[in-house]
Amino acid sequence: AAFLVSDDARRWTSSATDLAHLVAFGRNWCVAGEGASELRCFGEEMGELTMWEEERIERACGEDFDCVDQRMEARMDALSADGRAFPAGGAIVDVAATDGALCTLARGGRVRCWEVYADSPRPFRDLRVRGANQLHFGPGSVCALARGQAHCWDETFEGTARPTPVPGVEGATRLALVGAVASSLAPSTIP
Repeated sequence: AAFLVSDDARRWTSSATDLAHLVAFGRNWCVAGEGASELRCFGEEMGELTMWEEERIERACGEDFDCVDQRMEARMDALSADGRAFPAGGAIVDVAATDGALCTLARGGRVRCWEVYADSPRPFRDLRVRGANQLHFGPGSVCALARGQAHCWDETFEGTARPTPVPGVEGATRLALVGAVASSLAPSTIP
């Protein structure tokens, strides 16, 4: 497979073979090297300051408007060069994204999801799916594949989510979401 990766993104992986995860959504893209515990994201929205970052800068500078302007500009330059970091809480196994959200799956089954355009640096989802090795977004839901079983939960930013096994999806080796239904491919159905 061939990937076009910007020079900024390439700095976060030591070689082409080190690029283990790549996901794109909207006008953004994220990369992580083999064994990395954080995803680095670049693109149109990733270079903008969140309300949380702006408030932090304004508090630090007080009434000094030149200070505010200089620090905000410096932070936006850093985001353009370094990308925005999303800590996975462990070595990344898989990543998934949609226009509104980004999720990482770390070893041990830890799933963390962030609202891409949020004003908070904290994930809106932080849960575990033991034995998970794949992650996939679908319309309104996220699913993880664990020991051949699909476990899905609501993708909305409010409320709680509980991974629920999908009936009839057992022995799967790959996961795909079609509409709002999880489907899987058992080993005998893969060409």
